[in-house]
Amino acid sequence: MADGLHLVLNERSNYNLVHQGRVYQVKHKNVEDKQWVCRRVKKGCKGSIHTNLDANAVLTSAPHAEDCTPDNSILYKMETNNNLKRRAAEKIKPIPQIYNEKPAVHLLI
Repeated sequence: MADGLHLVLNERSNYNLVHQGRVYQVKHKNVEDKQWVCRRVKKGCKGSIHTNLDANAVLTSAPHAEDCTPDNSILYKMETNNNLKRRAAEKIKPIPQIYNEKPAVHLLI
C-alpha cells in the first residue's frame, strides 16, 4: 500500500479508503481504475480521488469543500473501533467490560 493510502473494513464488510486524514467510499469501478468519493458527500463535499484497481496509487483527485477538514487520527480510530468490535464478537466477556478496557476517546469517529 502506498504512503497515506489505507484500506479499512467498514461495518458493512466493504472497504473504505483513508488518505491524508479523509475517508473515501468506492463509487465506481472501471476496468482501469476506481473512483472514491469523500464520506462527507451528503454534507456537500465534492472531494474524490481515482486510484488504480489495487488502490495503491492515486491517479487524480478533486478538491474538498472548505469545511471538510482532515482528521489525522481517523485511521487509528477506525482500526481501534474495528478491533473492539472483533473482540466483542469473539469474547464471552460482557461488552461494556471490553469497551472499558480501552479509553473511550478512541471510540469517537
